[in-house]
Amino acid sequence: MVYNPKAGTVNQTTQISIIVDYWQHHGWKVDVQPTQAPHHAIELARKAALSRHHIVFAGGGDGTIGEVANGLVGTETILAPLPMGTTNSFAKELNYPMPTLLKRQRLEDVMEALGNGRVHAVDVGYNVTDDKNGRYWLMWSGVGADSHLVHALEPRPAWSKKLGRVGYSIQGLAELPKFKSVKASVQVDDKHIEDEFVLIVITNCRFYAGMLPMNPNAKLDDGLYEVRLFKGNGTIKTLSYVAQLLQHKELNPEHVITLKGKKVQVKTNDKIGCHADGDQAGFAPLISELHSKALRLLVPANAPEDLFLNSGDNLT
Repeated sequence: MVYNPKAGTVNQTTQISIIVDYWQHHGWKVDVQPTQAPHHAIELARKAALSRHHIVFAGGGDGTIGEVANGLVGTETILAPLPMGTTNSFAKELNYPMPTLLKRQRLEDVMEALGNGRVHAVDVGYNVTDDKNGRYWLMWSGVGADSHLVHALEPRPAWSKKLGRVGYSIQGLAELPKFKSVKASVQVDDKHIEDEFVLIVITNCRFYAGMLPMNPNAKLDDGLYEVRLFKGNGTIKTLSYVAQLLQHKELNPEHVITLKGKKVQVKTNDKIGCHADGDQAGFAPLISELHSKALRLLVPANAPEDLFLNSGDNLT
């Protein structure tokens, strides 16, 4: 188990005990490794895979889960996300039992759901940007208003992290007016589009940031990205798109172009940062290629069945 000791807002000692006790009770040997610095989880996950550990639990938020995934892509070792952070978008995508105000700790439910879950081979994204250092990601990536906020706000102060989405929204609303648009050339496989955009979003899952239905019919193992290009300029335009997505409204295809493919290239007129799963990920130009079924993922028993094309395997 790899976990971020700075993640979340509750006592992690109790959480770790619940996790360890459950798996030891079911006959597993558990090795617990806290992260000590950014990117340490990648190193720990790689060592676990080289040592032929069967599963690596990633305890933390989306950042920790993403780092562990980077260490496990292309190996036989299974990734098992544990939602212990302030934002848990991937866990929500998989329908994990999530904490509530009345029940802060639901890790017992999570362990039961994972213990009865299935192992799926899922797609991952792979980005190369200006620094030429490749990064894998699980959910979404892109360029625009969202990447502007990621580069402007991260790393977030402690007060903002403790408030979760509320804290991010407070900071984001103050920063968003500084971004107007990005003029870009976008190529998805053999299709090429040039225009002015507020958002260029490459998705491999259904919900953006865990709440916006960006790609409602997505499959995590279909071998294709969905790319959405939101035309326009300014804060009002950006927020209008967000409002439409929150209300599950049909987006005007003249304003929002939707494409599918395996390779995406984005070139921008001006320097702008990219993001991957909500983390800073270099600067444009961006090249993103989908790696089909490159990661083995333990999915809770109550995950949506139609999220996958394949039925998955029992955990053995």
